[in-house]
Amino acid sequence: MLRTDGRPLAYAQVRLEWADPFRTGRGALTDADGRYAFTALRPGDYVVKASQRGYLDVEYGQVRAFEGGAEIRLPAGRKRERVDISLPRGGTMAGHVLDENGEPVEGARVSVFQMRFTAGRRQLIEAPAAKKWTDDLGSYRVHDLQPGQYIVRAAFSDSSDHSRPTLDIPGYAPTYFPGTAMPADSRLVTVGVSQDVGGLDFAMVRLATARISGHAFTSSGEPIKGGVSLTLSLRSGSLTSTAIGPDRLFAPDGSFEFRNVPPGEYVIQATTGRQTLAAEGEFAAQYVVVNGTNIDDLVLRTSSGSAISGRVTFEGDNPPRPHEIGLRPVAVEPDLNPRLDDAGAFGSGPAGFADVNDDWTFEIAGISGARKLRLINPPGGWALKAIFLNGADVTDRTFTLGRQDQSVRDLQVVLTNQVTAIEGMVADERGRAVRDCVVIAVPTDREARSYPSRFLDHSLCQRDGSFVIRGLPPAEYLVAAIVRRSNQLADEWQDPELLESLTPGATRIVLSEGQKVSVNPRLLAR
Repeated sequence: MLRTDGRPLAYAQVRLEWADPFRTGRGALTDADGRYAFTALRPGDYVVKASQRGYLDVEYGQVRAFEGGAEIRLPAGRKRERVDISLPRGGTMAGHVLDENGEPVEGARVSVFQMRFTAGRRQLIEAPAAKKWTDDLGSYRVHDLQPGQYIVRAAFSDSSDHSRPTLDIPGYAPTYFPGTAMPADSRLVTVGVSQDVGGLDFAMVRLATARISGHAFTSSGEPIKGGVSLTLSLRSGSLTSTAIGPDRLFAPDGSFEFRNVPPGEYVIQATTGRQTLAAEGEFAAQYVVVNGTNIDDLVLRTSSGSAISGRVTFEGDNPPRPHEIGLRPVAVEPDLNPRLDDAGAFGSGPAGFADVNDDWTFEIAGISGARKLRLINPPGGWALKAIFLNGADVTDRTFTLGRQDQSVRDLQVVLTNQVTAIEGMVADERGRAVRDCVVIAVPTDREARSYPSRFLDHSLCQRDGSFVIRGLPPAEYLVAAIVRRSNQLADEWQDPELLESLTPGATRIVLSEGQKVSVNPRLLAR
């Protein structure tokens, strides 16, 4: 294992994997000279991957970032030597944070974000471990960056991060490079492989900030002991969904206070935390508009939530076992839902998960917000056909939940073993298999594309260029293939702008119930 300058890289992690993803691989560490070896191997096709802190992950034979490497064929009785890999280090960004007079700012938290399409909208997602604090000269340097485009932000108050003391400096808004309080007006900074980008100096924006304070209680009147957060409203067009905690939360009386809040539209959320996998816990959300004037005496009272219950039925023989069926109420409106699947300090974990009983009944409790019921990770050979309520098809209905009288009961969830499939191969203009690609099936009906759509799905290409998309409802679709530009897909394949750009070159197909369609889509440019 080597650095890009040819020097050995000690104690790097090496992973030997079968080209067949269903077979278990092996791991090793390089020694002080950067050497590694795998012995007593069975004949077959292998892939070698390497990683080390501070360096980019690389596969043997990889040419460009995020692409796959080359397979290594090992015949019986043969040895393969000189399987050397060079790991490039991560990129860096550096600059200075100043005040409005050009003086250096010490102790500002500098974070970098990437624009992602996730949870049905375009958002700024903080890059992993990419945060630093300015020194006495106002300088910062963020390292270990993957190739890509980033947005840089500096802020004073961040009570969600307890590794550093919170600076109580009023009048300064979180500021984005090159010096704006609006994320939409920020400038993207491109970082190449092992590239050092400097000169990213910018001044903090001074604004009239305000205080938000009040009390938070449970539905029974008990003070909230935690779980209070403030987030910029996504309905206002905000690109960031990072939640912060209060500067003061006094558990005995449930009082909270957020200081130095810049102007904007926000959502205050309070949650008691989930009770079980099938019960999400109490929740409350309230919009607040800040314009420089203090907002005091707010009262948040959580609701115990609604229940969703019903029975699973089947069209077809040999149904799966109850525990193989995953039903989940997926959030539609993030502002008014708990922070589901958020890995941050204020995340509420995944949405409630139905525990299907032996008699095929189920119930999910403590649900709040706008939700659609979805079949998650369907059991092999089965797909969702429809959901009925009192005989009406509510498969794609959005339910507004939060109170007990808003509970939805006696649902009939119908699964079918007549499962559709779209399968095929993706090749380039020379007929060679394309393995680092994504195949997307898009409904021709634009109204059926809205998040979270069951008519929209994707598949990552295998190393031989093959793909398969199973379980889409019967409809007319457009099928397109694009090169995968990142190993962090999130929900980017659902971005309406991307889907619209693929429409002219996509292949049109029609799926009927249980039909399998073979298609070899063209590889389209983004």
